[in-house]
Amino acid sequence: MWMRREGESRVNCTGSSTLPFGWVPGCTQSLSWLFVHAKRGKEAVADLLDYKGLLVSDFWSSYVKLPCGHLFCGAHLLRELDYLGTVLKLGWASELKKLLEKAVSACHRARERGNPVLWNRTALVEKFDALVAKGLRSEPVGKARALLKRLSRFGDQYLTFLFDLTLPFTNNEAERDLRMLKVKLKISGCFRTFEGAEMFCRLRSYVLTCGKQGLDELACLRSVFTGPIIMPSF
Repeated sequence: MWMRREGESRVNCTGSSTLPFGWVPGCTQSLSWLFVHAKRGKEAVADLLDYKGLLVSDFWSSYVKLPCGHLFCGAHLLRELDYLGTVLKLGWASELKKLLEKAVSACHRARERGNPVLWNRTALVEKFDALVAKGLRSEPVGKARALLKRLSRFGDQYLTFLFDLTLPFTNNEAERDLRMLKVKLKISGCFRTFEGAEMFCRLRSYVLTCGKQGLDELACLRSVFTGPIIMPSF
């Protein structure tokens, strides 16, 4: 399951005492669930405390604390490494970025060939660990130090995709599900009420889920008003 919280900008609900956040707490290849919540912490993801599957997320602290398996988004990691390598000129960051890009390409080729596993996955992990150790020996500070400490502790959760070719490298599935919410805000600027934001998320959840299951989205929307309602599988 992919997860995404829209924490970079709040969903402006004019007339509400709070400015809630838009979330994609549940997203698979066949289901989507969007909602808004006034909080951005553990209260917003409380419904997932019993989830025992694998969670693909962007390392938001509220997700990390959930008692389930984790796979952290590689796209977010690549952006951090790009900054450290390009702007701060840290050699280990550039090498690590190239290694991850090589690993992703290797996974793509393995899937195309129908290979069940990536033959050099262990070697890639060893190179990853060696570069993290190299970075730590350079006595980094600031963002570089924070990232290296995270990779040292959670490296396995970033590299899980190497050991299961059915897993994604990123949480882009959730990013795509959230995109229309951002488009709505760019056009309208806000939701006038909290209830309006909730209705928008319910509608998008329904349309996205129907689309992922191969149903005619327009026909599904029409059925909501004319009946009988076309319901996707859950």
